[in-house]
Amino acid sequence: MLQLPHRDYGVHEIPGFRIVTPRLELRLPTPDDVEQLCAVARSGIHGADFMPFETPWSTLPSPQFEATFHEDAAIRQASLGREGWVAGFAVVANGQPVGMQTIDAGRPTLPPRTRSWLGQAYQGRGYGTEMRAAVLHFAFASLRLDAMRTACADGNVASRRVNEKFGYEEIGKVWRSPAGIPRVSVEFRLEREQYFGMVPRVPIRVEHFELVRHLFPHQRSLDVGFDATRPAETAPVIGI
Repeated sequence: MLQLPHRDYGVHEIPGFRIVTPRLELRLPTPDDVEQLCAVARSGIHGADFMPFETPWSTLPSPQFEATFHEDAAIRQASLGREGWVAGFAVVANGQPVGMQTIDAGRPTLPPRTRSWLGQAYQGRGYGTEMRAAVLHFAFASLRLDAMRTACADGNVASRRVNEKFGYEEIGKVWRSPAGIPRVSVEFRLEREQYFGMVPRVPIRVEHFELVRHLFPHQRSLDVGFDATRPAETAPVIGI
């Protein structure tokens, strides 16, 4: 892999803040995490016959791939603490970064949206479901959001199955053209009440959120009727 110099991402290497599931840790990435994630992504995320992303960043040639990956990481980190923030969490399994899970609040008039990827070597283990569970728990229990959005390419069976496990509602379809090839993207929405109504549960911890609360501004407070006594250590996950 092309070695790029370490960069100052403007945030926020905050020891202690992390989202922990039985097998995974989600954390704001350090420069070392970004280097390792870049290598994981470069080694492959999907087959050559299918582009799961709205922009085809995963097939860029070197060194454009590496430069774009690092620049995107810098932009996400620099957005934290501002309206329209985008948080990209490093997903770590057994001490090794294996993918990324993102919350994109870049459109303040709409619920934030999740995006994610896993290196091909780590797919088929249920990590995709577990990392989504972690970030949804963070969104609903810590940030106290009312709803979350996501999308997947029509035909992306794995992503659609994850959405179905959590009870997302399909809300529409739009045309996208990654790599210049038109295709349908399916849009989904999940309400907080739907999420907390699901069973069974597995342990999920959000550790030291107070250290980073200021990085996620302009989030709505709890609505009347939300059960604030619900244990913060558990969250619904099905089929991990």
